[in-house]
Amino acid sequence: MIGRVNDILSLEKRNKCLEDLQPLLVHLSGCPGRQTHPTLHLHSDFNELTEIIIKKVGTFVGKDVNVSRMWGKWISGRREHMHWHNHLPNDYSVVYYLKVPRFMRNGTLFKGKGLIRTKENSLLIFPAELMHSSPSYLWKGDRYVISADFIVK
Repeated sequence: MIGRVNDILSLEKRNKCLEDLQPLLVHLSGCPGRQTHPTLHLHSDFNELTEIIIKKVGTFVGKDVNVSRMWGKWISGRREHMHWHNHLPNDYSVVYYLKVPRFMRNGTLFKGKGLIRTKENSLLIFPAELMHSSPSYLWKGDRYVISADFIVK
C-alpha cells in the first residue's frame, strides 16, 4: 500500500527548508548525488517538517510511529544517480518532494510497479521493504527530496 499526501508546506516554508538544507548536503560514500547525514530529524531547523511528516505517516498507517532516521538528498537526474534499494528493517519510508525540475515526470520508481507519480511539495509513504530508486531524466535539473524511515510503535 503506497500513499500520497499533497501540499505539505507553504512556498515560503519550502524555500526556507531548501535554504537550510543546502549547507548540510555532502558527498557520502556509496550514496549517489549529495546527501545529509541521517539525523535531519534532530536538527532544529527541520522540527516543523518532521512533526508534519510524523503526523501524516501515523494517520496513513493508523498507528503511532517513531522516526528512525531522516535525511535530505540532492540529485541531478543522471543515470548514475539511480540506486535501487529498500529501507529494511524499518516498517515505513517516505519521500518528501521538496523541489523538482519543472518538466520532470516526478515520483519514485518501484520494482514491479514502475513510476509512482507525485507532485512537488507532496509526500509519498510506502512499506520500507519495497525496492525503489530515484528516476533518471535527460535534462539538467536539481531534485531535492527529504526521506525518512519509521518504526511502528
